[in-house]
Amino acid sequence: MQMLEAVARKLGWSEWRLDRIRSMERVMEGSIYAEMEGEILPVTWFRMVHSSADGCACGRFVIPYLGTMETAENEARHKSLVCSLLGLPMSGAYGGLLMDSEENLNSSLIQALAQQHKNWLGVERDLWLMGTSEIADQLAAELEKFSDSMVRASILGKSMDQGGVGYRNKLHYFPMMTLLKSYFRREVRDHTGIRCLVVAPPSFWPGLCKELQKAGFLIAGVSDGFGGICSKTSLDQELLDSLSHQTPMRMGMRPGSMSGDLSVHTQAEFYWEKADLLLIMDPAYSIADATHTKADIILPIGVDISSGHLEALEEKVILPDLLASCAESIFDFVEMQQNLASEVFSESRIEKLISRKIEESMDRIYQVASETNSSHIEAAWMLAMQNLESRYPKIHLEAD
Repeated sequence: MQMLEAVARKLGWSEWRLDRIRSMERVMEGSIYAEMEGEILPVTWFRMVHSSADGCACGRFVIPYLGTMETAENEARHKSLVCSLLGLPMSGAYGGLLMDSEENLNSSLIQALAQQHKNWLGVERDLWLMGTSEIADQLAAELEKFSDSMVRASILGKSMDQGGVGYRNKLHYFPMMTLLKSYFRREVRDHTGIRCLVVAPPSFWPGLCKELQKAGFLIAGVSDGFGGICSKTSLDQELLDSLSHQTPMRMGMRPGSMSGDLSVHTQAEFYWEKADLLLIMDPAYSIADATHTKADIILPIGVDISSGHLEALEEKVILPDLLASCAESIFDFVEMQQNLASEVFSESRIEKLISRKIEESMDRIYQVASETNSSHIEAAWMLAMQNLESRYPKIHLEAD
């Protein structure tokens, strides 16, 4: 994570202090034998925790398609930093299974891995993260949902009894809406009529765009990362509802085709469309062509801007990426609280919690940015890194 090193230099940290933030507390790795193309072969599984002393290892269990251990480590660190920035009492955790094709995902393998995952989680402060059958069932649902566009699944490594938030899809983009409104309000800028390009899973299009339009934004176009449809004015809700089930390409609409106000584009052409704001909501999509975007502001959600993917666009990415991608961390926290309290929180209660956490974080970010002459992104990382380090045991620190 290049941003870690850059911010550490600005803070004057030694390599030793930075290593505390980078290192994994526990890394487990093993193999599960599975049938692949008629052969019985070992498949690697892993589980790691990037944890502070007072945090509990809450996090996601994932199956990355052609994933790497480095990817998982970065995800675990990122989760810890997001939680630290928000002041949530938990830290980063990540687990996964490395495999080489979608066909290798069979139910018996998933069940075996889930059992391994549960066995290791059921120790120390990870005790509440359980639920073998829930993990397998949820994973199967996620695989089915995403199999058309990408081979990847992500689920919560905890039981889904009191903790399961049934409106996660809607609330997934609520933090982004809160962050956008907070930014425009602080910059004394009216967001009514601002044209947005949205790159997100099609299932998010109707709800996300409805919220954007309710707030006064115009939807210039939507894309699933492979191609998109644009409007000279704003896409209407009826069209967005239909597109969530069949994207333009799957409906037989080809790049270059037009119908009245609408036009279909390749992904590269999509980024050339005139817009004020570009929302990118998933790191699985190729964003190499986004360097040509005409949008003035870019808000990446779940996209690590320090990985080099968006280096050429950093001047346009003016909103803190750590806050923009905080939805999962807040949901993990809320679901844990629901399980501990044996109750289900209302949607409005969760929205108030999200709004409060983001507004408090934005207040601190603006203050630090002003005091240190830093960008808002740098200020967010400074706060996250300092907060995370402060939660480690108070041991002797070398003189810097």
